[in-house]
Amino acid sequence: MNNVVIRTEYISKSYLLYDKPSDRVAEALHPFGKKFHKSFYALRDVSFEIRKGETYGVIGSNGSGKSTLLKILAGVVAPTDGSYFVEGRVASLLSLGSGFNQELTGVDNIYFSGAIMGFSRKEMDLRLDEVVSFAEIGEFINQPVKTYSSGMFARLAFAVNMVLDPDIFIVDEALAVGDAAFVHRCMLRFGKMQQQGKTIIFVSHDMGMVKQLCSHALWLDKGVVMLDGDANLVADAYIRHMFNIPHRTETKDAVAEESVTPIISEKTERTIPHNDGKSGDQSVTFLGVGLYDERMNPIAVIENNRRVVLRVSVVNNTDHAVERIVVGYLIRNRLGVDFASCDTATENVDLGCLESKEVATIDILIHIPMLAPHDYSISPTAAYFDSNGDLQITDRIENAIVFKVTSSDYVRHQIKFITDFIRVE
Repeated sequence: MNNVVIRTEYISKSYLLYDKPSDRVAEALHPFGKKFHKSFYALRDVSFEIRKGETYGVIGSNGSGKSTLLKILAGVVAPTDGSYFVEGRVASLLSLGSGFNQELTGVDNIYFSGAIMGFSRKEMDLRLDEVVSFAEIGEFINQPVKTYSSGMFARLAFAVNMVLDPDIFIVDEALAVGDAAFVHRCMLRFGKMQQQGKTIIFVSHDMGMVKQLCSHALWLDKGVVMLDGDANLVADAYIRHMFNIPHRTETKDAVAEESVTPIISEKTERTIPHNDGKSGDQSVTFLGVGLYDERMNPIAVIENNRRVVLRVSVVNNTDHAVERIVVGYLIRNRLGVDFASCDTATENVDLGCLESKEVATIDILIHIPMLAPHDYSISPTAAYFDSNGDLQITDRIENAIVFKVTSSDYVRHQIKFITDFIRVE
């Protein structure tokens, strides 16, 4: 079988849809067998293979059939047509904590889950400390799980399924529930499972994670296979499709020496896409922020190693002039970690003063380096120097712009430095 542990052959799954509940009864009782339903195909003729030790990504927009496919592979539902086989013990996280008894404690549910997977009480005794250590929910491990938060559910469900050593591990967007530290812990555990030759099926909307974890990927759209192959190629094709990005074949632009070159613009920015909180004394505030390509087309997806324009407009709300205004930005990664920042003060760029009620619009030219494909956010900052020469923050909008980085190049870690290698001997 060439180490194939999962194979599907033209599987389809259809559901009967009724306009109203009474139509189901009317169909069942109709003397001539009149149909009152419509057939909806969640999957149609899906075929693929997964080999032992592969980490296989399943991607697609909401409603594409991903969860239905995983439920079939986990044995939760049966296909309407086609055939499949799965070889090995399967652990699935299709719905975190769905197998837990709400009235039992965390410890009791650990033993309960182990029994379902065929482990004896003695075998679970040997694994209990590892599960508890991985979950890190403290004294709540001895409390009924009905008192748990969603994060506690996530940690306990992951701990149980990972420590029970499955041959095949199915994960459906479960990482979205955990906090940053927990996600990092899970990623390290995934790495160990990969080294042990475990098979992982990973569903995510995060193409960066798919590229980082998976060797192969399957792209589903409305229940139909769009592409099956190398994870990097499939993820890039999916991103281009979702955001209508043409496939680039031209060579990359040269890297700009200066990452920030503010330019006073004539067009005032009037919208703020997101606002997760404001800070500062609000004497100078943002009227709007926008992200554009070099041709000033609005963008939400950026290919790495490209230049973008961050346009910000600020207004002086005071009744006096503000000397030497300062603008800058903070970029955070998908885990909310402060990742990069720059401002006109550190770059020794003087934008001049801002008169009372005056509006200034500044274009900030930023070169996006070789970043791992992920979601990032930009938090713009406005400030000024007071009479003592101290920098005073007047406005910061948290996560005002959220953008996605995509890449046709492989970036193993968070950032790839542009590097030359020279053999000297």
